[in-house]
Amino acid sequence: MSVAVAPAVEENAQAWTLDREITTAALAEIDRHHAQHPTCALCGQRTIKLDRFGLCSKISEPHKKWRAETRAEQQATGRRR
Repeated sequence: MSVAVAPAVEENAQAWTLDREITTAALAEIDRHHAQHPTCALCGQRTIKLDRFGLCSKISEPHKKWRAETRAEQQATGRRR
């Protein structure tokens, strides 16, 4: 049997407060790093790599439909990417 133990808190520890300037700067840095990544043709999500249909890795119904329609078009025209 294991017992959950709460982490020790220093008596003089300062309460955490939100600093909007620091948060905004951190989010801007993240955006700069992500700006180089491609976006999904369907939902616009940034991703490291797109699949051969130009989509992210989501498997939602719209993504499945897009892949199926694109595959059918490629087979009809005899093209493959």
